[in-house]
Amino acid sequence: MLILVTKYKHTCPLISSNLDSYWEWGHQKKICMRKRLLSFLSSNQILTIFVLATFCTVHSGFSQDQVYADQVLSAVNVDDAANAIDPSDTYATLNSYGGVAVGIGGYNGELGLEFPSLLPANTTTYVKIDFEEDVLNSLLGGNLGDLLANVLGTVVLGNHYFEIEARNGGTTVFSRSSMTASEHEDFRIVMDSEGNYYAAITPDQSYNRIYITDKTSALLLGTSNDMKVYNAFYFTDNNCAKDPLYTDFDGEGLTLDILSLGGAGVTNPENALNDDPNSYSELSIGVLGVAASIQQNIYFPNVYTPQDTFTVTLKTDPTLVTLGLLNMVSVLAYENEQIVYQTDLSSVLNLDLLTLLQNGELAEIPFAPGVGFDKVAIRLSTLVSVNVAQSLDVYAISIEDTPTPTTDSASQEFCAVDAPTVSDIDVNESGVIWYDVADGGTALAVDEPLVDGGEYYGTLVGPNGCESATRLQVTVALNDTAAPTTDNAVQEFCAVDAPTVSDIDVNESGVVWYDVADGGTAL
Repeated sequence: MLILVTKYKHTCPLISSNLDSYWEWGHQKKICMRKRLLSFLSSNQILTIFVLATFCTVHSGFSQDQVYADQVLSAVNVDDAANAIDPSDTYATLNSYGGVAVGIGGYNGELGLEFPSLLPANTTTYVKIDFEEDVLNSLLGGNLGDLLANVLGTVVLGNHYFEIEARNGGTTVFSRSSMTASEHEDFRIVMDSEGNYYAAITPDQSYNRIYITDKTSALLLGTSNDMKVYNAFYFTDNNCAKDPLYTDFDGEGLTLDILSLGGAGVTNPENALNDDPNSYSELSIGVLGVAASIQQNIYFPNVYTPQDTFTVTLKTDPTLVTLGLLNMVSVLAYENEQIVYQTDLSSVLNLDLLTLLQNGELAEIPFAPGVGFDKVAIRLSTLVSVNVAQSLDVYAISIEDTPTPTTDSASQEFCAVDAPTVSDIDVNESGVIWYDVADGGTALAVDEPLVDGGEYYGTLVGPNGCESATRLQVTVALNDTAAPTTDNAVQEFCAVDAPTVSDIDVNESGVVWYDVADGGTAL
């Protein structure tokens, strides 16, 4: 029996070696051979798998997982309380009133929410809120909150304010007020990439309930106020989640006069979180003659492993680079609000990065803390001797993802008789994991057969155990061909003619013969 697998024609003599059932001998006086055809691939038809490789902008299930408070426990002077347990953009409105006279007719708005289970100590809950924007903008400045309120002039943090509590059942384990937010690291106002505000609390004891109270000072007679509460949630452990969540800022050595006259602060802080390559957050220290600093903080959902690295994308005025501003820019990493890594920008720049900054271009600067971290900060300190406005534009701070696998071939050929599997797809890296869906799903076995028209998505696993956030997409097409044919399944040849395999009569050209049904070497 003769089997074809390649497209080259051979002229090997037909011999009577031991070929088991693949060869049969006939008449003894006239030694002739009988043969049978099993399979065929024509010279122009070889099984082909076309692999179209693209980098698919999908994420491998590494987004942050939120758990929402799902029960309203109390609602006093609250409109649409049920909206506060809805993950959508609907909201509950908490109403408060200063009264008609001191101590007469005033009231507060209180909303109590409960989570599905008890949260461990030091779990941060985020309450999405809408309040007086000037107040929130002031509180976004962390320890600068009171000073920023005074800069605005019209903001009095104690006139209209809110309180937030965490409780374990009926026991209060945490209580903070927006009037004193700047005094506590465990209560901060933060902003997301879309400019929304959140009250972030981190109680040091277990809790399962959140209470928010809107209050109007009794001194504001006849004045009504309100605040909106959209929802309350925390993030579950997902060590492979990479997206930055929130931002705020702090400062040191700044006074009311400096903030009012010097132009110090952070403008558009949310732009350091978004995906727009043309937008940025501006850290400015103004024109100061005293030592001071401004710092933007970026919060992440997890404590990342020492193997994780991050990248800061920024630029500044080339004149400031010449004056030595890069020596005054520090990059810090924190774990649980403790500094675990700190370096000056100038100490990590290579020549290429320095040249970019000297030319006023964007520079993507990598950092490898070598320790776990959950917060990254950029700190700009003053060049005291320089009488020029000092600022830094921060475009992004991001965790480095596990690289995406790559391929050099846009089309790859396989034979059907080889029974190709996902492990046969050609890539430049080893250890690629394949999926049949663009996001999530279950990894395919290495011996999973390729399917005609199937799309496959490959990832790598980094040293931190996390897969590529972006998957390599591979599209597969399997093309099979018919077997060769003959009009005479049993053919006779005379030994005196020294027949070869090329003398076997078939209807197609380019037949390649084998003496085994599977594998072997072409005759």
